[in-house]
Amino acid sequence: MTYPVIKYNKNLYLIINSICIFIIMALRNSSVGADTIPYKNFFESTNLQNLPSNFINWLAPLQGQRFETGFMLYNKILYSISSNFQCELIITSLLIITCYVFFLVRLEINYFWGFLTYLSLGFFANSMNLMRQSIAWALLLVAFVYCIEKKHLNFYCLLC
Repeated sequence: MTYPVIKYNKNLYLIINSICIFIIMALRNSSVGADTIPYKNFFESTNLQNLPSNFINWLAPLQGQRFETGFMLYNKILYSISSNFQCELIITSLLIITCYVFFLVRLEINYFWGFLTYLSLGFFANSMNLMRQSIAWALLLVAFVYCIEKKHLNFYCLLC
């Protein structure tokens, strides 16, 4: 529906579509997505969780741990901001859409085809269901931009 806008102002097209996608992702109910309810349960119990003390557990979920330690830390930080799960959905959606817009703008990808790809090939649906994978995917897009731009330090920092 917003396609005619791109003929007049491509930046306005980018802003309108980004905000629309963000609003849908951020303000959805916690029952949307098969994995969202377990994420909500984990978020609500995050203040009871202890972070692992050894380094190896920061790389992969080990010793009966369901989620990666980085995701546990992410949840603890968000829980300290607000104990409302909607806060996590809003911040995660903002992170994902910001990384995607960064990817489109820096690599000068056609905005129409970029959003069409995002919406029609399942990335949008997955971002409302698979929270950890979507965060990883979004950060990988930013890392890819840095790789293309030959900013190796930024690239390696994002991969770690």
